[in-house]
Amino acid sequence: MKSVVRHSFKFPLSHAIKIFIATLLLGLAWSLSVTDFVFFHSVFEILSVIVGFSIFMAGWNTRSNLNFNYLFILGILYACIAVVDLLHTVTYQGVNLIPDTGTNISVQLWLLARYLESVGLAWLLIFGLNRRDSIKPSILIVAITLTGLFYVLFLDVIPDAFIDGSGLTQFKVVSEFIIISFLIIAIIGAMSTHKIGIKKQKHLIVLSLVITIFAELCFTQYTVTNESVITLGHSLKLASFYVLYKAVTRV
Repeated sequence: MKSVVRHSFKFPLSHAIKIFIATLLLGLAWSLSVTDFVFFHSVFEILSVIVGFSIFMAGWNTRSNLNFNYLFILGILYACIAVVDLLHTVTYQGVNLIPDTGTNISVQLWLLARYLESVGLAWLLIFGLNRRDSIKPSILIVAITLTGLFYVLFLDVIPDAFIDGSGLTQFKVVSEFIIISFLIIAIIGAMSTHKIGIKKQKHLIVLSLVITIFAELCFTQYTVTNESVITLGHSLKLASFYVLYKAVTRV
């Protein structure tokens, strides 16, 4: 007589709590964005900046361990991203803490940060995981960031990314899809790596990249700078930063 084995599905309470908190935060974000979108944008961008610098600190703490050189480079990359994101925040429409800036410059700074993030992650996960030298790539990242900021803030040579009254330009939309392409390359790099130190971080890194792709898709859809799709995009961006931070601290 055959015995029937019944498998009961158990959903961990911790996962349920995390889903509940994430849902609550998303609802709070939407409510805040409806009430005061500029305040919502500032809060979520500042939170992303804080997480970005936290990734930098986690990477900095591994600088003496040659097996985790890629984390040091990742930390430098996200410190640069955080600086550009902060400038994007203070030049955003309705904030304008920097004189003679507007929505277009703010969006150009957004693109600079996203290009740094996507290209930097693609390079790091394809070519940089086994590098023994972390100083030269870090200096290069800082130099590219400073050059990009100089071009956006002081030279009128970057194509318009946003035009008041008409919305996103073709340059902005095409750039977002280029950024997504680099993120996909980064996912391929993360999934194909055999580096021992990154194995337990791999799934979180991939999850962060997938969330980032969905966030970038949101930023191809708006025509004004306070649409609900931007609320979702910024919420996903913050989530992707946090997941990456969890990956970096799981060493």
